[in-house]
Amino acid sequence: DHSVSHLMIKDVLPAMAGNEIIVLGDGHLRVYDTQFHMIWDTMVSTCDDMSMCISNLQGDGSLEIIVLGQRLTIVDAATGIVDYVSEETSDCTGFASLVVQDIDADGTMEIGALFDHQKLVIFDGQTMDQEFILTDENLKSFTAATLSHESSVPSILLIHADYPHIIVLDGETRI
Repeated sequence: DHSVSHLMIKDVLPAMAGNEIIVLGDGHLRVYDTQFHMIWDTMVSTCDDMSMCISNLQGDGSLEIIVLGQRLTIVDAATGIVDYVSEETSDCTGFASLVVQDIDADGTMEIGALFDHQKLVIFDGQTMDQEFILTDENLKSFTAATLSHESSVPSILLIHADYPHIIVLDGETRI
C-alpha cells in the first residue's frame, strides 16, 4: 500500500525500449518498466505538496529527475543515484512550485524552486549555485517566461497574495 503524489510516464532509460513509469510518494522515487517491474527505488525527502519534473540539466543527453519536497533533490534517471540534495529546506506548510528551464538565457538550465509560499530560489542547473533568492511570506506561485518579443531574457512572474509582480533576473522589478 503506497501513497502516490506524482506519476509520470517517460522514456528515461535509453537502454530499454519504450517508456518507464516514474512514481513519487511515501518518501520514495521509483522507476518501473511497463510491466510494473521496479527498476530502481531511491529515498527522497517528501511533503504532502511536492513537484517533480524530468530534464537534461547537464546538457549531456542524460536525464535527471528533479523533486521538490522538503528539499530539492536531483536524481540520475538512469541509475536512481542521488546527485544533489539542497541545504534549503521546506517546512512543508505550503505548495512547492518547480520550474526547470534556461531562466536567465545564459545557455544552461536553471531550477526555480518555491519553498512554502515564502522563498523563491533559482539554482544553476549545472553547479547548483544559488543565483537568485527572494523571500516574502505571501508568494503563491511562479513561472518563468519570455514576455517580450524584443528580449530573449525570461522574466519570473510571481503570484503574490496582495498583488502580481514580475521580477526580471537583472534586478528590475515591475508591478
